[in-house]
Amino acid sequence: MSTYLVALIIGLFDYVEASTSDGIKVRVYCQVGKSSQGKFALDVAVKTLDLYKTYFAVPYSLPKLDMVAIPDFAAGAMENYGLVTYRETALLFDDRHSAGSNKQRVDSMHFINSYTVVVAHELAHQWFGNLVTMEWWTHLWLNEGFATWVSYLAADSLFPEWKVWTQFS
Repeated sequence: MSTYLVALIIGLFDYVEASTSDGIKVRVYCQVGKSSQGKFALDVAVKTLDLYKTYFAVPYSLPKLDMVAIPDFAAGAMENYGLVTYRETALLFDDRHSAGSNKQRVDSMHFINSYTVVVAHELAHQWFGNLVTMEWWTHLWLNEGFATWVSYLAADSLFPEWKVWTQFS
């Protein structure tokens, strides 16, 4: 494992949990009292892991996947091996209480779409970036480009009615 993928998080968190079809435990951790806001991302993550296992013909290599919502996280997300970190606004979604300033898109369907693409992008890195790592940083575009493309593939597979390919550039 590349050293830049190591992560350790200490704090008091709530979480929601589910499992993939082959028993991989998936959790979304967040601030106490916000666990219900992680349910959409949890559902997307479980389905995406199953999809990628089939699509890549390589199973997810760890017995668990944790995703953590961090308040004021400078990066949007980071694909740490088995412990993916996200800015709260990129992982947690509450249809009734999310602030309008966080939506960044015109309607809620596109807003939810952006959550799906971010989660799918970071999970793609569990294969491309974590299992297979570029030789040097000058090749980072391969890693990021592929993760971006495959995240739209996942979003389209999970929610074909969104027609996400019309938004891909």
